[in-house]
Amino acid sequence: MIFFNLKSLFIFLACLISHLAASQNPNLSDWTGHYAGKLFLEFPDGRLDSLQIQFEFDSIGNNLWSQKFTFLSEKYGKIEKDYQLVWNDSLPTENHFVLDEKDGILIDEVLMNNTFYGQYSVLGNDFSTVLRKEKDHLYYEIVCSSPEAGIKSQSSELAEDGEAFKVHSSLVYTVQYAKLYKL
Repeated sequence: MIFFNLKSLFIFLACLISHLAASQNPNLSDWTGHYAGKLFLEFPDGRLDSLQIQFEFDSIGNNLWSQKFTFLSEKYGKIEKDYQLVWNDSLPTENHFVLDEKDGILIDEVLMNNTFYGQYSVLGNDFSTVLRKEKDHLYYEIVCSSPEAGIKSQSSELAEDGEAFKVHSSLVYTVQYAKLYKL
């Protein structure tokens, strides 16, 4: 009986250690590759524009990946955005990453449900990003909004402490989205 309990304990510990080791080093091998698709830019007034987009997601070291976007358009020209995605165990959670724009700008990203989420503000505008791995493609989206154009309001009912709930919305002024297929 003692042998069975020790054997069970050993198996449990081996599984636990294996799980902890896996959670210590994110596996993004399913993400790596070169992708292409069409990026759509949609505006509240009904305007719609599009351009070709290429995306490269490559492992470049232990817990370090390269993310390179190339936007190709006659209207906007060729624009390249070359980032590094960094993970280390000193970040607040095991699914917390930092997107390094390699110019001093760092953006928090969180990986949940096979999706990288990010939110940041630049020059008074708010941006929410999504990069999701779906079956045979990546889904990419950026929502751009302006808090200056948003509505400020508050609840008509007061909370227990006598305060109203204050809400400040941001007005969305463009959404950019694309399905990116592996080449």
